[in-house]
Amino acid sequence: MSEETREPRSNAYEIAHMEAPARKRQTGNTLFTIGALLFVFAWILVLLVPSDIRSGHDFWTVLFASDVVLAVALMAIGYRLREQVKSRLSV
Repeated sequence: MSEETREPRSNAYEIAHMEAPARKRQTGNTLFTIGALLFVFAWILVLLVPSDIRSGHDFWTVLFASDVVLAVALMAIGYRLREQVKSRLSV
């Protein structure tokens, strides 16, 4: 097919591919922020809860540990997404 007979491609395809890095960067920023907030929440639990609650120590220990693991995982995924976008944009 020649250039004249081919139908023009819609702008939606081009816009979607141009916005993909921006969405990925926003997602990375959001995940990193949520992870940081969970990490702060975990440290608040460590500072405040043990002095108030004597029973259920194992429950709070597991809650703290799972909160820290989830926070670090979200921060790592968010950082990785942001760095992927940076490396693609700098190329």
